[in-house]
Amino acid sequence: MWIRVGHLGIPRPVVWVPAAAIAARNGRTWCIVRRGDLLEPVQVQAGAEENGRIPILSGLAAGERVVTERAYELLYRDLKELIRFED
Repeated sequence: MWIRVGHLGIPRPVVWVPAAAIAARNGRTWCIVRRGDLLEPVQVQAGAEENGRIPILSGLAAGERVVTERAYELLYRDLKELIRFED
């Protein structure tokens, strides 16, 4: 048995990023965006991964520059400053 599938509602435009550009922290999803000389974490709403890419439903606009490698490490880099090791 076959049925024809349709979409209800208005289609939403999305931007796609590599899966490595997504980082999770404190129950939220983030991308690291380059704005001028600064790297800033931006909270995003991500869809389901598809072939190594993830659709971003909100939080990013087309044309923004997103870190595609080591995003997770950049988001957590402040942990090194919080943890002090003693001999």
